Amino acid sequence: MSEAAANGKHLRSWLRALLAGPLVLVAACMLMAGGAVWLPPGQAQVNNLVLPIVLFPLLWTALFLYACLDTRMQRAYAVICTLIASNAALVAWHLFG
Repeated sequence: MSEAAANGKHLRSWLRALLAGPLVLVAACMLMAGGAVWLPPGQAQVNNLVLPIVLFPLLWTALFLYACLDTRMQRAYAVICTLIASNAALVAWHLFG
């Protein structure tokens, strides 16, 4: 294997680790924060707070597996960054009016 191919493979693995690690964690946290805004409050007025907390492990696992298993890394970056941006915008809109 040539040195250029080895460097490309090394860079690809680092980009995949960045996607599946910190970016997926940020996306799961933003989905949890955004869930408090877009989930209905329910009869006890706490469903929109409790459900995102309870579903956080499921959200993180699903996003982690998607980031690891998607064959096109650009698409995975686009999907996860879109989730982060849309939920961040939703939370900002809710906080700032």
